[in-house]
Amino acid sequence: MTRLFSRRAFHSLVWSYPQEKLAEQLGIPAYRISNLCRWHVIPMPGARYWARVEAGLPPRKTPLKPLGKGITDMVDIDCRMQPPGTYAHHVISDQKRQNTLRDRQNRTSKTQEENTP
Repeated sequence: MTRLFSRRAFHSLVWSYPQEKLAEQLGIPAYRISNLCRWHVIPMPGARYWARVEAGLPPRKTPLKPLGKGITDMVDIDCRMQPPGTYAHHVISDQKRQNTLRDRQNRTSKTQEENTP
């Protein structure tokens, strides 16, 4: 089976099969599907979705959100680490950058306060 998917194709796969069955078909652990969906901002169906499918009721699918600027559209299921082009990676990088800047500002202000007579 293909190891590289577009976000749209992976979204339709995730909503077509329960996580355990899909993991078995792809030959990867089930938790990796959750990670890939989180990293690439792909909504996953919950237990109620599959219960509605089994009961023959019309399930409600969560649509795929559009890509953010600079985010990759490809999902590599062999990737064991969070790819650098994912939304979550950018958010974490931005938070680290903001924390670093805030820490520098705090150190600078403390140093200035100590040096003022």
